[in-house]
Amino acid sequence: MFVSLRDMLHAKGRFLLMSGTVALITFLLVGLSALTGGLAKQNTSALEALNPAQIVIAVHDGSPARFDTSQITPQQQEQWAAAVGVEPTPIGIRQGRLSASDSEAVTYIGLPVGTVIPGGQGEIHAGQLMYDKELTYSHMPVVWTDFATWQEKTHNQQPTALLLDEPVASNHGDIAGTQALSLCQAFQALPAYSSEHGSLLTMQALLYAISALVIVAFLSIWTMQRTRDVAIMRSLGASRSFVLKDALGGAALTIIIGVSIGTIAAAGLMLLASAVVPVQLGLSTILLPAVGTSILGLAAAWLATRRVTTINPLLALGASLS
Repeated sequence: MFVSLRDMLHAKGRFLLMSGTVALITFLLVGLSALTGGLAKQNTSALEALNPAQIVIAVHDGSPARFDTSQITPQQQEQWAAAVGVEPTPIGIRQGRLSASDSEAVTYIGLPVGTVIPGGQGEIHAGQLMYDKELTYSHMPVVWTDFATWQEKTHNQQPTALLLDEPVASNHGDIAGTQALSLCQAFQALPAYSSEHGSLLTMQALLYAISALVIVAFLSIWTMQRTRDVAIMRSLGASRSFVLKDALGGAALTIIIGVSIGTIAAAGLMLLASAVVPVQLGLSTILLPAVGTSILGLAAAWLATRRVTTINPLLALGASLS
């Protein structure tokens, strides 16, 4: 890495431009990942807190399962109870308002009396409404209540879904027009989650592709500019593997510095913004994008710098001297 380090120290502007570009891309990826995780939590945190093994949702005419159209009939509930040997927990999920004069939209979640509410708020009692600002469903705060009160508030008589404490066998998956889904699969039955999450993941994929193209372009130009230096090294007896390691080492140092700066800056900004913006800070949203960018960048660096092994020292020196 001696020649690469010397080149970085000599051409500080070029090095700062490359590292700054990598840092900016990493900043965008980490920030977008944190925002994606935060928006996902705003859609699903109430369901995650319930943590059922599976959720049974009604389906209609082969259409995808959706919470907003699902209604479990008494016959379907009885069939599931007979199939699994345990009475499943009915749950009602509908959106509404706290009162006729209140403009705040909430999601009413109705459960049987005596059910323990997630978050240590105790048990559900008849006629009681428990506002929960910590847990959300489809970006709305949750109001926990008993099933009878839920029916009164939402004007729905049938539960939205059934919660199963144990996963069922695959042959029970389509009982009487219903579908048993794992918790992660059930998230896709939230229209807001599926469309929003899919769009944000597509943006992340595009950013990863852009980062690879930018790194390849920058390092290809850098490699071309170093042709004379590489030719001199080759004429002095440096092996192909040595010049490749030298080029890759310089590229790796540039990428690692850029990724580190971008990750630290994004994590700091997201931490400050967490008070007003839904973000999730964790290994999956901070370190994973940083590691992914580093691996992708190193792969792009290898593609861009491997041409140094094909430089003919005599031709290169001849072209430089002519």
